[in-house]
Amino acid sequence: MTSTDETGHAKNIDNFKILISAAAQLGAIYNPAPSLIQLPTLVSLLAGAENSSELLAQARRNFDEATNSRAALFGPLANKASRIVATMELSGIEDKTVDNAKSLLKKIRGTRTSSKPVAAASDPATPPKATISTSQLSYANQLSNFALLVGQAVGLPAYSTNEPDLQPNGLNAYLADLNTAHNRVIDTENAYSLALTTRDSALYADNTGLVDVSLAVKKYVKTLNIPDNQLVKTILSLEFRRK
Repeated sequence: MTSTDETGHAKNIDNFKILISAAAQLGAIYNPAPSLIQLPTLVSLLAGAENSSELLAQARRNFDEATNSRAALFGPLANKASRIVATMELSGIEDKTVDNAKSLLKKIRGTRTSSKPVAAASDPATPPKATISTSQLSYANQLSNFALLVGQAVGLPAYSTNEPDLQPNGLNAYLADLNTAHNRVIDTENAYSLALTTRDSALYADNTGLVDVSLAVKKYVKTLNIPDNQLVKTILSLEFRRK
């Protein structure tokens, strides 16, 4: 379902296209003094708004992909941590060390985040609350505790297993993949936030954003004093909404 916010952003851009077309068709009649509402400026502003919207959508797709990849990779983490502890017990490692490992396992289970992938957002400006920023701490905690558990296990001479994914090389490789996936989410979240700021500036910056410029154009065409002109009527009928 398309959100109201998404509809509003896209509608502002579509209406701005209509406004430019109508203003251009007025020909020599459309001759404002302020450079901000002259046709070349309007065309440039439209290009910037469309480009920033496309970049925002791509940034959101990148973030969703990174989030889903991380969720899939972190999905088996708690189970793997449990298998590590079981392997430590089978290796005859002293109870105190195993107890410490079990404490880490409890923390991992306690901070476990959902492994359910997030659906791609219909509105790139409305991030799912469960995936941005607030969830990063949970993933970071889970990753930190798992790193401690792996470090503890592989550092023990007595730790022994024939399972490749539980051997030191396998565990370190998985840990490296977890770090890479988590860092990619952070990077794509930051890129998304920057793209959102850029898009909002293009559309909603005071005085120079698409919406305020559109309203200025509407004020100008009123001064032409040709209310019966169909092109003027078209421009005046267009709606532009602030965020």
